[in-house]
Amino acid sequence: MKQKQKEEGKLKVLRFQEHKQKLNEAHLQLTDYSNITYDSLDEAFIEEKKSVLPELTAGGQSIIDAALNSRPSNEVTVEAYGLSIKWHDILG
Repeated sequence: MKQKQKEEGKLKVLRFQEHKQKLNEAHLQLTDYSNITYDSLDEAFIEEKKSVLPELTAGGQSIIDAALNSRPSNEVTVEAYGLSIKWHDILG
């Protein structure tokens, strides 16, 4: 009886070790994949960051200024979840 229990215990240990090995291999594969993914995302971000925006013209700037300054600073812009956000909160 004890011999049978010892053999069953050894089988359980072997199964556990095999399972642990498979988990370690899967972890390594996922780590490699995530590194490749992050590297490619970094490259894409760097390429995107290199793009240059056109210069803002005086006419464009005056349109922006008119839009920002056309409302009283204490006017509520957004009201949700019990909060009120006013223009002076946005513009500083």
